[in-house]
Amino acid sequence: MDKQKRAYQSLIKGITQYIRDTVDKYSDKTYIGIVKDYDEVEDEYTVELNGVEYPHVSTIGGSCYINQTVYILIPQGNYSNMVILRA
Repeated sequence: MDKQKRAYQSLIKGITQYIRDTVDKYSDKTYIGIVKDYDEVEDEYTVELNGVEYPHVSTIGGSCYINQTVYILIPQGNYSNMVILRA
């Protein structure tokens, strides 16, 4: 393989990795989680996502029940602003 072809491949690999990193960092992600607890006073839920429990999560579109599987939106990778999506 000649130097020019290796240089092009390295450049394409670097650009591809940069785009992946940028998209992962600045895009909204939706995950599947489980409702673990409900705080009636604050009207917020505790959800489990990938083995980690996150408290103080609000919901959009309705209420949930304990041990329900739900979609959780994490806007721009910011876990402090996550929201349960209900249809």
